[in-house]
Amino acid sequence: MSLIELKVDRIQYSETQTGAYVLFLSEPVTGKKLPIVIGGMEAHSITIGLEKDIIPQRPLTHDLMKAMMHLYGINLKKVIINKFDQGIFYALLITEKDGIEKAIDSRTSDAVALAVRFDAPVFCESEILEEAGISLPGSFMGEQEKEKMKQDVDDEIEKLLEELDESEPENKSDSIEEDIQQILDEIFDSSTDDKKQSPEKDLNELEKLTLNLFGKKKVNYSKKEIESMMQTAIEEEQYERAGMLKRFIELTYEKK
Repeated sequence: MSLIELKVDRIQYSETQTGAYVLFLSEPVTGKKLPIVIGGMEAHSITIGLEKDIIPQRPLTHDLMKAMMHLYGINLKKVIINKFDQGIFYALLITEKDGIEKAIDSRTSDAVALAVRFDAPVFCESEILEEAGISLPGSFMGEQEKEKMKQDVDDEIEKLLEELDESEPENKSDSIEEDIQQILDEIFDSSTDDKKQSPEKDLNELEKLTLNLFGKKKVNYSKKEIESMMQTAIEEEQYERAGMLKRFIELTYEKK
């Protein structure tokens, strides 16, 4: 069994608020990405796990699991995505206690939510990445190359959706095809390196974020007021909104 380490690349959500989220895991060397459809609660939990400075008022389910594992001396060594069947990914939690390793079956979304809390690596079997992974275009590609690659990705997503249609209802969303297509369009239209985005890209992201948060493109809130809103969102367990407000602060105040 050949394993490839993956990193959490991003979580994309639909602006149509249908509850569809896609978790992208990325292979650092080639940039190939594994798109995994996850639920809203799991998306929020992974986001909170990644944002180390956002502390929920009360522990989330995965925070509770981590606390219990620590209490009983159980460590999460790694996560392995070991199966892909009918559009659904399966994972194993590789735990260790007193030098003895155990493998526990898990949903991939739960496994990643725990992995980001334990700082545990996430691995995927190479055959799964080859079958279900997608390659997104880099800035060095010409328009024709990007268009061809985008069509290849569309074909892979359509195949994934067909397999999901045959799976259990809890793994589907009524408008998931529209959501994933919108997500992919956003990715193809944006820079592949977030750290090298131009001010124009930042401005577009800020306008879009402001519109989602406040219903208009420009607001005149102070940093202190936005931080107060973020704290309120955390206390009310609106973690997605808290994360968006944190990003708003970064774009509005910390990049000046």
